[in-house]
Amino acid sequence: MKVFIGLVLVVLVASVASQIHIFESVGKECAKKLGITEDYFENFPHSSRVKCFYHCQMEKLDIIANGVVTNIDLNVLNITPENYDKYGIKVKPCLTLSHPNKCELGYLVFQCLKRQFNL
Repeated sequence: MKVFIGLVLVVLVASVASQIHIFESVGKECAKKLGITEDYFENFPHSSRVKCFYHCQMEKLDIIANGVVTNIDLNVLNITPENYDKYGIKVKPCLTLSHPNKCELGYLVFQCLKRQFNL
């Protein structure tokens, strides 16, 4: 889905087709929950609702829990010992972020991951 850039990142990292479906499903669920349409996403990419979309996604993927970035199991992102050197190292700096606003934290984590993967 072109509009949900966050999904592109996760799809890039996740190479297993069944996991791609899970990530798309999470994105659609968060968009529906927050009332975000493709037009809204494209026209207001830095709005608080869009930032909350990223938080919703990160929370459903267990990257963020209780307002903090978790020490996630990298398998959630399909990062295995075999591909850790390629992907895991890029993810690690994003797992140290913090912010008192949960939506802003979700956005910051997304932006960090986006930067790390040059999207």
